[in-house]
Amino acid sequence: GLLQNSPAMTILIYHDVLVNKTLDPFDQIDGGRTTAAEFRRQMKYLRRHWEVISIQAIVTALKAGIRIPRACAVTFDDGFSGVLTCALPIIRELAIPATLYVMSGMVEGPTTHFNATEIAFRLTRASAVDLSDCGAGILSCRTTKERAIAMKRAKAALRLLPRALEREQREKLHRQLGVSIRDIEHYAATDPRFRYLRWVEIKELARVGFTIGSHTRTHPSLPQIKSPEVIREEVEGGRRDLAENLDMEPFHFAYPYGHVTREIRDLVEQVGFLSASTTDPGENIPGVDPFLLRRINFRNLPR
Repeated sequence: GLLQNSPAMTILIYHDVLVNKTLDPFDQIDGGRTTAAEFRRQMKYLRRHWEVISIQAIVTALKAGIRIPRACAVTFDDGFSGVLTCALPIIRELAIPATLYVMSGMVEGPTTHFNATEIAFRLTRASAVDLSDCGAGILSCRTTKERAIAMKRAKAALRLLPRALEREQREKLHRQLGVSIRDIEHYAATDPRFRYLRWVEIKELARVGFTIGSHTRTHPSLPQIKSPEVIREEVEGGRRDLAENLDMEPFHFAYPYGHVTREIRDLVEQVGFLSASTTDPGENIPGVDPFLLRRINFRNLPR
């Protein structure tokens, strides 16, 4: 029948919702940010055409071998303040269940901002940047669009490096861009899109019905980490941070960048999570591993 062929158990991925009327090239390039107006339009569409359910409901259905037609879940990665200031009012108004995967090490503000590289490209006056050391070649930085493209290539190259080398290359890149840590910190503090949620705000989201999941402590690409202890620290430590600061146990996890190996997947299950989300596209029909959940951007939602 018709429902048999209809899409099922789809998970949407968002990163931030902005108060801005328009998105600039940096906002657009990764597809994770959306304006409040656009987010409202998307949530209204889901309300009309889909059954919006929680991550837990999808996991429960998968375990029972049940396929719920036209069901979808809404998830946010990272923990930026736009989730509270811009997304929450819309989510409450339309009664949408949602999940926030928090990287716990960012919550009370680290020294290097998670978005340091984006900010450096936003601020740079350099006309080009040489990323030959990371295998990305020489990239032009003359226009905002070019700088956004260069940033995307730089970030993609950096995250595939072993951790110590990644830090070294990132610092070298920021020097090339002529942007200091002080400049970055100042910019991060003044632009709301880079403000991170505080524990009291995350508690508030939980109180009004958000599912709070874990997204590690510092958002590394886990497969790039050689030490099993450091991987465990990121996965189990992130879970512990949430349990201690929110007085509740988190049961859902999202892999940073969607990067995962068999061992990492097994560790996530072993430390007590009930599900884990990737960034691999597709729907979550029975047979899909609850620790390798698939997620898509709204623009790829089957109509």
